[in-house]
Amino acid sequence: MELSELKSMWQSQDRKLSEHIQLNRAILRQMLIRNPQKRMNREKITALLNILLPLIVVSFILIPNIEPRNTFNFYVGITAFGVPFLLTYAWAVKYFLIINKIDFTNPITTIKKHIKQLEKQKTKITKIGFLLMPLAITGIFIMGEIEFFTLHSLLPVGLIIVIMIISAFYSFKIALHERFKKLNKEIEEIENLEKN
Repeated sequence: MELSELKSMWQSQDRKLSEHIQLNRAILRQMLIRNPQKRMNREKITALLNILLPLIVVSFILIPNIEPRNTFNFYVGITAFGVPFLLTYAWAVKYFLIINKIDFTNPITTIKKHIKQLEKQKTKITKIGFLLMPLAITGIFIMGEIEFFTLHSLLPVGLIIVIMIISAFYSFKIALHERFKKLNKEIEEIENLEKN
């Protein structure tokens, strides 16, 4: 066997080995990308529900139970409810649109950029939503002519406040942080695979 034949066989083996390594990396990338894709699909469903449920609640629960009146209090109540509702609804739609931009066939840097944008938007929606929620609830009370400081309304108002505090604590300390922490960790694993 001549040296040139040996050299060509060696190069052929190198090419095959290189192809196998690339194939294995592609397979490993697909395996690693499954979890973030599932996580994003669940997030898409949640975001879609956050768009549909408020419309259903307002259309079938709130509107039929509120009697329109031509009074100052009614207009104050509808404004106090409507402005926070429309703002948070617009942000929920924007959040859904950001989720739809995430395509796992894109380069990792693009995926990371969209996930960071998604995390910022979710944090913003949650913070401002909790800040505007008391105003919206007050608007509902004013529209429905429900008195705040009576013996009958004290328990529901207290319960609403306690639920809001617990929800805010859970959202900021556990849910938001953990959700994006896991997602970012999974994306970093894919990024490390591509670097090596």
